[in-house]
Amino acid sequence: MLLKNVKVLRPKTTKIQKRNGIGYVYRVIGKSYKKKKYTVENRKLIGKMIDEEWMIPNEYFEQYYPDVCGEQVMLAYK
Repeated sequence: MLLKNVKVLRPKTTKIQKRNGIGYVYRVIGKSYKKKKYTVENRKLIGKMIDEEWMIPNEYFEQYYPDVCGEQVMLAYK
């Protein structure tokens, strides 16, 4: 569930995957090796992009980035 009234700067260590023109922000939490001799990243969805640098976080964002300072958090929709 997205936190609709909050927007934060996208952390630099995340990856963006676009689907249907919408950018989704993922945190890589590990890698696994497949029997066909390639690796796959294990990722967790942490939010959705608004523009090039701002994103709307979901409930997993706080789990992986608890130390996001108050200056980065901004009320998007008043």
